[in-house]
Amino acid sequence: MDFYPIPTCSLNELTATKAAINIKEVELFSGSIRLDLSASGLIGVGAFKAVQMAQLTLLPLRHSGIGSCSNHDIVLKRSYVDNNSKPGPPFTCYMLTDESNLLYHEANILYWAKVLLKLTYDFIDHAINDASALPPFKIPYLHFINAGLVFAYLFATVTTNASVKTRQSVKPGGTVSTIYLAKELIPASLRESL
Repeated sequence: MDFYPIPTCSLNELTATKAAINIKEVELFSGSIRLDLSASGLIGVGAFKAVQMAQLTLLPLRHSGIGSCSNHDIVLKRSYVDNNSKPGPPFTCYMLTDESNLLYHEANILYWAKVLLKLTYDFIDHAINDASALPPFKIPYLHFINAGLVFAYLFATVTTNASVKTRQSVKPGGTVSTIYLAKELIPASLRESL
């Protein structure tokens, strides 16, 4: 599996040249995911996405954020076709190209939101630095959820002369089977207080 974290850039970069994420310019991490397919692993179902618990291990580990430790608890979002009056399993998945477009659009929304949140705090910090006194209230500092796109590959058991005895699994080049939007897991104690 390949993981592309959603980058952070400045507003100037965003409006000048980087209005959308270019997957070819985003740092790539390879690794593995373990998806919890049990009923308790399904932590949310919306009108168009299902959210499941998973664990992510990247090689090498990232310095911070998603994938900075082995078996990092995350959530994976996957789009599905809403053909029921009440959302729930079984889910009908989109074709891979449609699903990738939907998740790419959501990743770009998060990309823009990160820039706008940074711009907001830069403005607040500038205003506080220019003020003669601190405000009479505490300014909340929000943590933006780290996220990224995950491309999972279909593994096939290939038998060749060299692998007849071992039956090695090989990742065929360019055979993406599923795309997810990976997000940082919000601990249950915080989810309940939201």
